[in-house]
Amino acid sequence: MIIKTARLEYTPKKRTRPKTPEERRKWKCNPDLDVSIALQETDENLEIILRKLSHKQLSPGEWKKLAHLWAFTDEQIKAIEHQYIGPSSYKQHGYRVLRIWVDSLGPDLDPIEELIDSLNTIEKNALADAICKKLMRQKEK
Repeated sequence: MIIKTARLEYTPKKRTRPKTPEERRKWKCNPDLDVSIALQETDENLEIILRKLSHKQLSPGEWKKLAHLWAFTDEQIKAIEHQYIGPSSYKQHGYRVLRIWVDSLGPDLDPIEELIDSLNTIEKNALADAICKKLMRQKEK
């Protein structure tokens, strides 16, 4: 709970101009994929994406890369590590970081868009593209 409170002061990267509502719903995963998602579908998919990402797709050190990218302090990272121990505890650590980060985002930011940008930043392009493709398939249904 303390980490969530401290994260409320998280300042995301500055944008040159605010996005319009239409721009927030439409974004490019890569030059070939254009995804338009309804907000309700985004909310429904977000939990599934976060769980799968943290428990199956991120390797042990990658959750820390995301935490540093999102301006988590070393103290916050240590607190997250302290709660769970064991060989696969990194899965819970990753999930906690993702949940805390999502909860700290402002209402004007799309968590999936920001997550995809972050995955690309830490050079997890294949994961970012997989999320985009999954959303495209769901949109077509």
